[in-house]
Amino acid sequence: MSNTVDVTIPVQPEAAATLADTRNREAVGRLISRVLVLRSNPSPLALAIAEERLR
Repeated sequence: MSNTVDVTIPVQPEAAATLADTRNREAVGRLISRVLVLRSNPSPLALAIAEERLR
């Protein structure tokens, strides 16, 4: 993926194992970028992440 920045986010061990594969990591990165960047208001995913962080 061009023009990207690496970030660290906590995930469950099973998710981390899946993200060890470069193709999966890039696909997830594209998905997160689309969901979080292309909306002017907080997306459902962003809201769910924020809610989960409060637990």
